[in-house]
Amino acid sequence: MDFNKIKSNLEILDGMDRLSYLIDLSKKNPGIKKEFKNDQHKINGCVSTAYLKLDQLEPTILISTESDSEFVNGLLYVLKIYVENKTQNDIMNINEIELMNELNIKNSISSQRLNGFYSAIKTLKKIISI
Repeated sequence: MDFNKIKSNLEILDGMDRLSYLIDLSKKNPGIKKEFKNDQHKINGCVSTAYLKLDQLEPTILISTESDSEFVNGLLYVLKIYVENKTQNDIMNINEIELMNELNIKNSISSQRLNGFYSAIKTLKKIISI
């Protein structure tokens, strides 16, 4: 699965079908190993318990993500697919609002979930900048 395919699928769906699609995507997310489910990898600002781990920095980014919420897990999987094989510079230049607009789901999710998604991106940027 690639980001453009996910984006295309979201464009043809409405309302609850979009949410169902994100839940279906959560089943494709391989998750994060148990030993990394700790405060060091926790995404602060997310209502659900969610984790993000940087697996590879060079030459391109690879991450692992997981949440106890299927919906959030699906959103994190979309983020994982989006950032894979991008460079550090690409990640640092992500505009989380534009990305959410590009996915066209901003009006389909609660403000808490939206803020959680933004927090995941900010967490990734913080990890990369260290």
